[in-house]
Amino acid sequence: MNTKTLVLIIAVLLLLLAAAVLIWFLIKRQKCKKRVRRMCMPEKLCMLEKLVEPFGFSYLRGQDVFTGTLDAWQKEAGYRTFYDRAAVHFHMIFDALPVYYDYEGKTWLIELWKGQYGISTGAEVGVYHAKKIVDRPARRWTQFEAADVEEMPHIGYRLERKGKTFSMQGYHWWLAGFRVGTFSRPGKLRLMTTISFREREEACQFYGGLEEAGVPSEQCRISGNEVHVCFEKERRKKKCVLCRAASCIYRGFLQIQNAICCKLFVFVTRPFTETADRMLFLYFLLPGCFKRALLRPGRRFKGYVPRRQEAS
Repeated sequence: MNTKTLVLIIAVLLLLLAAAVLIWFLIKRQKCKKRVRRMCMPEKLCMLEKLVEPFGFSYLRGQDVFTGTLDAWQKEAGYRTFYDRAAVHFHMIFDALPVYYDYEGKTWLIELWKGQYGISTGAEVGVYHAKKIVDRPARRWTQFEAADVEEMPHIGYRLERKGKTFSMQGYHWWLAGFRVGTFSRPGKLRLMTTISFREREEACQFYGGLEEAGVPSEQCRISGNEVHVCFEKERRKKKCVLCRAASCIYRGFLQIQNAICCKLFVFVTRPFTETADRMLFLYFLLPGCFKRALLRPGRRFKGYVPRRQEAS
């Protein structure tokens, strides 16, 4: 048998293998479609809730978003400045507004985020504190713990995108909302936030932290125990021209990937239009992709694995 014949046989076998895989995939896809369509909506929501709970999320059909739970595993990780710097490597491209202030013998951090988290557009408001007063230079190295139940302020926010919005509210240490299958540029999002503190003094301290963070007076105001913040653009730290250019190119490259993945998600999960249907269909068809879709917004904490995931 000469070389040409051998190459031809290998090529034919590869084509047959590819055809077999394609036929298997199409058959499986039809079975997954039927499986989702046979389920009633309460059954879908119950199953989806069980699937996303180990990742620290819950699905809110009314807002069509995944939100963080009060007992999410992310709470154990707390917060470090490093998490934000590492997030870009997990395809999380967002604007961040960290606000530090001192209150009752502790340095507090309330941080706002908005942007693209893999194939999801979302926003977060996190509430953390150190165990003591921390000097400004040491803040970037300090481990901040998530606020306890009795320390949580009431948070409400509205994320605006091209005239469309979703809103979240409640007492929380990490009020988060992520809409799957939507692509956005962080600079095109506007986050309108209202934080209601238990004491007027803490509200004043937080407002002072906003001024320290460089938030213009026209974008924040205080009213009694409430502080209102309009977060549109992130204040970029000064970098050399080359570093800034490299960062922009890298973020732009990852955003292209995010945009492609969003379109793939919508394409693969067609003809479904509701998020619950899309996510369950993806779970039945490609469980690995379902897991990655949920890990994007949850994996700001590099190297940290949820205990409930380890157990499974």
